Amino acid sequence: MENLTHGYEEPSMMDIKMGKTTAGPDAKPEKLEAMKAKDTSTTSDAIGQRLTGYKAYQVNGPAKKLGKDVTKKLTVDNYKENVLGFFHNGETLRLDLVEYFLGELLKVQEYFHRQTLMSFYSSSLLFVYDGANPEPHGRLKIIDFAHVFDLEDGAHDDNYIFGIDNLVTYFQEFLSENQ
Repeated sequence: MENLTHGYEEPSMMDIKMGKTTAGPDAKPEKLEAMKAKDTSTTSDAIGQRLTGYKAYQVNGPAKKLGKDVTKKLTVDNYKENVLGFFHNGETLRLDLVEYFLGELLKVQEYFHRQTLMSFYSSSLLFVYDGANPEPHGRLKIIDFAHVFDLEDGAHDDNYIFGIDNLVTYFQEFLSENQ
């Protein structure tokens, strides 16, 4: 177990659940039905990812928190601006952090396009950075491995790939639209 915020003065954290479908092949029928309903009523089905929440450092006040009360209501139309809000410190948009995390996301994307062993259901990407640190540095981790299954015949995890490809595109758009 690792404390990803260790050594951070003002830790900021964001959790994005990945995949169009968050129910694994082992889900019981009632659980499968409930998870499918959640996937279609949120952004999971449409873009392969769902913002579950964040806490973001603010220069002149308490941390900005985005909880499930807001994230469950996000749509494809307002999703990107809410993810981008994680990188705004109340004074400026930290494009240096967006660029840093884009680099990290590209590594995850490359891994999923290459690997043919496992499929991940209901796992998340956890973004962590120190808001008090002016340097663009942070940590991006894949978390929640409770629903990982073997792939067969050299298949790819298209469920996860759909989400990571869209997330990379969003980060690229953040940079091109805000520079």
